[in-house]
Amino acid sequence: MTESPAPEPGTPEWHRRLAIDANNATWGLLGRDDLGTDPDGADALLAAASASMYHWRLATQPGAIERARASYLVGKAHLALGEGEAARRHADRCATLTAEAGDSAADFDRAYTHELRARVLACLGDVDAAAEDRRLADAVDIADADDRALLESDLAAEPWFGLRPS
Repeated sequence: MTESPAPEPGTPEWHRRLAIDANNATWGLLGRDDLGTDPDGADALLAAASASMYHWRLATQPGAIERARASYLVGKAHLALGEGEAARRHADRCATLTAEAGDSAADFDRAYTHELRARVLACLGDVDAAAEDRRLADAVDIADADDRALLESDLAAEPWFGLRPS
């Protein structure tokens, strides 16, 4: 098997590769338990999430759904650090872009848009609105059984900032 040549720096394909790499690095960092006590880890998390968003903007034909997913990731990063207001801006942007994406948004995109909003609202103390968005996330009909199981697992995981499951 021959490897394809690395994309030329500065090209849309190169930005796409960097966006994916930064996305994967962010998810790795989100799994850490010490983000609240490790300023370097927190900085690395925000840098990786922001880098992913930046490179998606320059990647080959980034559509609304790619930008929505990038906003989701930056929102998750801020939320992991307890930064509710910063997370809210990205959750709102994610919701707007997911709606703009229309049919190119997968069922799980819609569910995770509500999941992020629910967590952000809970972080900010708006428990009633958070509970409604959590209910909406769970109510999305997800066709793929593995995607459904992943959503259910994610909805069961903390942090929910005191919001109790319905």
